[in-house]
Amino acid sequence: MTLPNTAHNKPLALTLARKKYTDKTLEDEGLKAKPKKPAPMLGKYITTYTTTTDVVAGRKTMDKLTVNLADFLTHVGDRPLDQVTEQMVDDWRKALLKHRSKMTGGT
Repeated sequence: MTLPNTAHNKPLALTLARKKYTDKTLEDEGLKAKPKKPAPMLGKYITTYTTTTDVVAGRKTMDKLTVNLADFLTHVGDRPLDQVTEQMVDDWRKALLKHRSKMTGGT
């Protein structure tokens, strides 16, 4: 939360300080929900996953996984993880079905 500049404005500074104290007291007493940590971004999560995951099948599998996850990231966009919906994943899967296959030349 960005606070306004309170220089030379004591009533505003006092109001903000009281609000902060009241919110903290209500949170401590369980009368107000504590703020949640923001969810990690999808791009950062994918990067962490691909750099720390040990794939048993080998390097080729990891390369394919990295390419597919990068494609998913470009399709969905970089957003917080809790905003990625099942519908977005299904739309990406449908888009994959329309890609031309390297092996057969078709879909």
